[in-house]
Amino acid sequence: MQTEAINHDPAITFFQSGSQISGRPSMGSWMSYGLGNENKNLPSFVVLTSRGKGNSQGLYSKLWSSGFLDSKHQG
Repeated sequence: MQTEAINHDPAITFFQSGSQISGRPSMGSWMSYGLGNENKNLPSFVVLTSRGKGNSQGLYSKLWSSGFLDSKHQG
């Protein structure tokens, strides 16, 4: 994988969504959209975050959004 980005934020966004610009659906959202869900009462995928002193999720919180897909594909 190659990107023209010189810092982590656009590179991580590119890795997770296929675009350096935020607002695109994440990989989990695309898989949920394409493959569907095995159980109608459970989400297709979940996001596990770490909590603790100094563990801010500000950069990563946009990486599990559904972008322009329906909100049912959001993690």
